[in-house]
Amino acid sequence: MDLKPFTFEQATEICEDFEDLLDTEFRHRDDMVLVEQVVICPYDAAHRHQFISGGNNESPGDTCDVVLVTTTANSSDPIYIPIREYIADNGVSYNFPE
Repeated sequence: MDLKPFTFEQATEICEDFEDLLDTEFRHRDDMVLVEQVVICPYDAAHRHQFISGGNNESPGDTCDVVLVTTTANSSDPIYIPIREYIADNGVSYNFPE
């Protein structure tokens, strides 16, 4: 499946739609994770961690993704879960903005 990046406007709408996940838990792989943030970040995975850990002070650019920043009870190290992965893994029905 070839996933295309979101525009900043689309990513903003998606973040608003999923902001109710803040401070909720769900199972991700073998761990229970707590959603700390829903963020817009660069689509390029190589820049995602650097962007998020840098405090989001810069623009993510023209090609964006939406990521859940989560932690587990065993570690405060963040786990970044792309919103499309969350939707697929949890059977969430969602129509992405076009």
